[in-house]
Amino acid sequence: MNTVVKQLMELWMGKESDETVEKTLLLPKRWENVRDDVIVWALSYRTPKYVYTSRVFEDGIEFPICPGCADTIEREYMRYCDRCGQALNWQLYDDRIIYRRCP
Repeated sequence: MNTVVKQLMELWMGKESDETVEKTLLLPKRWENVRDDVIVWALSYRTPKYVYTSRVFEDGIEFPICPGCADTIEREYMRYCDRCGQALNWQLYDDRIIYRRCP
């Protein structure tokens, strides 16, 4: 297992054995030769990011914006973005920043 992934998992889950970490991550064996930055990028989608912005369109309908891909999310309070797969955290959504289109 890559050293960066080990360090990340120690931060996220506490000190655990390599076997437990590998089972939790479900990392395929083919990832052993993948660069650390690619693995970190892939694992970042499993860590929920805060949804704190929304966009209002011309017809007045408001949609939340995904913090991962910056695209609109079809429904509020979904666990994952339906476009990029980013895990979502909705705790800050009530105090969101609303973007409106200029006329």
